[in-house]
Amino acid sequence: MRIRRSAERWFPMVGDPDEGSVLIKDLTPGEIQDIVDKAMPRKYEYEADEKGNQIPKLTVNMDNTLQRELTFTACILDWKNFYDEEDALMECTPENIIRASRKIGGFNEFVIDSQNTLTKDVAEEKKGQEKNLSSSV
Repeated sequence: MRIRRSAERWFPMVGDPDEGSVLIKDLTPGEIQDIVDKAMPRKYEYEADEKGNQIPKLTVNMDNTLQRELTFTACILDWKNFYDEEDALMECTPENIIRASRKIGGFNEFVIDSQNTLTKDVAEEKKGQEKNLSSSV
């Protein structure tokens, strides 16, 4: 088994008059698990059954806002041509990524679609590489 290098690709925001684009990273399994662990905390409580035995009860609550913020700040590495309300160029920082996700219409869908496209492309590339390796053996 090998640790693979994370794929990164620029995605242009089609139809954006500022010609914005975003550098998206394909998240590793560990990064995804870290996000799930933080955004979906598990809580165990114990309840007594009819015989008095303590039975564990698992409660899981997903914080969708936290999941989106953690995912976006992990997968967005950079951007071009993003401006704030004062027409000042916005630096790609975790705070500005969250700000963009809350204030720019269509941004969230764009990031999710781009991330899904990249994940699909990476899976297809991996299949092609495995096929080439198996045919050369």
